[in-house]
Amino acid sequence: MESTEIESLKQHMKLATIQQVRQLFPPMKRNLTDNQFGLMRIVEIKYKSAVDIEQVINEILKNEAIEYAEPSYNNRYHYAGDVSSAVTNTVATHPVNDPGFVKGWQSYLEQVHAPEAWGLPLKSTGAVTPVIIAVIDSGLDFDHEDLAGNIYYNEADPVDGIDNDEDGYIDNYRGWDFADNDHDPRIVKGEYNHGTHVSGLASAVMNNEKGIASIANNYAKLLILKGYYYEAIKYAADHGANIINCSWGSTFFSAYNQEVVNYAINQGCLIVASAGNEAQENNATFYPAAYPNVFAVSSVDPSDKKSDFSNYGRYVSISAPGNNIYSTGYGNGYSLMYGTSTSSPLVASAAALVKAHFPLLTMLEVGNRLKHYADPIDNLNPMHKGQLGAGRLNVYRALTEEGAPNVFVESNSPVLPGALLAISASLIEEDATYYWETPDGLTKTTKVPYLERSQI
Repeated sequence: MESTEIESLKQHMKLATIQQVRQLFPPMKRNLTDNQFGLMRIVEIKYKSAVDIEQVINEILKNEAIEYAEPSYNNRYHYAGDVSSAVTNTVATHPVNDPGFVKGWQSYLEQVHAPEAWGLPLKSTGAVTPVIIAVIDSGLDFDHEDLAGNIYYNEADPVDGIDNDEDGYIDNYRGWDFADNDHDPRIVKGEYNHGTHVSGLASAVMNNEKGIASIANNYAKLLILKGYYYEAIKYAADHGANIINCSWGSTFFSAYNQEVVNYAINQGCLIVASAGNEAQENNATFYPAAYPNVFAVSSVDPSDKKSDFSNYGRYVSISAPGNNIYSTGYGNGYSLMYGTSTSSPLVASAAALVKAHFPLLTMLEVGNRLKHYADPIDNLNPMHKGQLGAGRLNVYRALTEEGAPNVFVESNSPVLPGALLAISASLIEEDATYYWETPDGLTKTTKVPYLERSQI
């Protein structure tokens, strides 16, 4: 909104006294692309009123300059609980030396076939660009022995009181704390352990004879953003994140949140989000997991059956282990937790490993590859057929099986007869076949030959 529009809004409000209007995404000095997605037009309004919020919103919407108005919803993490029982020692020989894995405390990694994936050489022989996983959560123990080596730091803006990189965030060397609006996303109390646990699953340091192993196999760096805010999603997209992990959400749809999600996806990010833990209550639909094009993750137990707590639905993209998940904790500690909060970073970590092996893939293509090569589990979950995504994560298959993944194109609007529908795809070492199903049930096929990328 322009300043004149804001003043007009203040003057014409009768049901509320506006105390503050804050532009959520002000223009920055460096060349970013906010405006083409409309985010610079979004403001946050703080007010005082004796009437309920619906009445205030309805009055705001009478202003022709307002496109939409809605409450600012609170989000919560999708952590179902701690596991108090002790883990069992089952010492064995493995290709990595991290004790949590060697002693059998990370059986969930074998469930998704991570050990087989770790043994595969990269197709590229040159230097590997780290894949950036933004972890938007409760903050991080930056000094943790098994995380410190895989943290991403913004070298362009050291802590000196100056916004050196001109991105609107002063001293965001370690990331950003959106809860306190400062440059320190670290935690100092063990009760904020959730983000440290999630971060270990996303990219704990491998083969350091400490702690745990992680699927990403040291190919991923962690961009730490503190607080369960959609503003952090935009920050991650603007600061080089390939993957954004959101182990949190709410049951409220928001047009504003959808705009931010769309922005990040258009910037080339894969947003991986937990589906929630309310299955035993009402299986509520959770956001951001349920927004279009977000990679939603449900939880399965060690036998690939849906976890009792896990939400499910047609919006789910894939499932991953979420019961008794051993990972990093505050103060160089380690703990067991369960919940879709733990399933989501496992998928984010797998996406990072696939991106490292196939650096030319877009993140959308990485996600499609994970879905296509997931292990089917509908037969084990007959009551939830088609509601646990494409299956249970199998990162080894995603790296080794031939052929381009299936891509399902969905649209909220019907394609009218005679309309031209354009689909672009990147082919991986194999011809592609497009399957078209007509309204009368007939299936038609079109084959497209593979070309080397240099020829495309």
